[in-house]
Amino acid sequence: MSTGLRVDGLRVTVRSGAAERTVVDDVSFAVEAGGALGIVGESGSGKSMTLRAVIGLLPERARVTAGTATAFGATRTLGPRGLRDAGPGHVGMVFQDPLSALDPLTRVGAQVREVCRVAGDGRRSARERATALLEQVGLPDPDDLARRYPHELSGGQRQRVVIALALAARPRILLCDEPTTALDVTVQATILRLLADLRRELGLTVVLVSHDLAVVTSLCASLTVLRHGRVTEAGTVTDLLTAPRHPYTRELSDAARALELEAP
Repeated sequence: MSTGLRVDGLRVTVRSGAAERTVVDDVSFAVEAGGALGIVGESGSGKSMTLRAVIGLLPERARVTAGTATAFGATRTLGPRGLRDAGPGHVGMVFQDPLSALDPLTRVGAQVREVCRVAGDGRRSARERATALLEQVGLPDPDDLARRYPHELSGGQRQRVVIALALAARPRILLCDEPTTALDVTVQATILRLLADLRRELGLTVVLVSHDLAVVTSLCASLTVLRHGRVTEAGTVTDLLTAPRHPYTRELSDAARALELEAP
């Protein structure tokens, strides 16, 4: 199967005064077209910075100093705009906090319609497609919900709207930055099932970032483990959980098993 997304030699630095600190150091990974890759690691390991570098949404003081990305055969040097320079339809992103990802002063339907318009839909087509997207992500009565503001929705509903926003641009690659962290356990499971269903239905290539090994392994077949901005180990979920080579991977696996045993 062909590669959907490949990143090679990614390096990201963050400026602090006159100094620059490397927060992502020579990170490389690949995921086949239509596949799902998980990137795991503790807080501060560089997971989110990696995704933001790919899509071109780094914080103000951060910049890419090295690295290329290959999306469906086309290779580009990563710069401030990441893969957005490849044009519409390549990459979309689901953010960690759905409340901050949405405009609090704009009805959710209008937000989805705006992305549809940017993706090339006419006014009427954008309205129809926005309703269809809200329905596709499992929101009840999408016409009514489209008229609401983000604060009027539950956390799970807001995250579904964020997924609809990502899909509105018709991406082939979907980057998910801790998409279940702000949700309770029951809602987490429904969002993960939704992402799995959408990947199969739409043929999406998914990269899922999380500190939670159980979340990643529920959706992904392969893993890349980050620590202190560097890749410590990569391979299939089965190999990394049953025969990890790096001590840090063993620590993550042991911690996940301990939490499972403690669960009521």
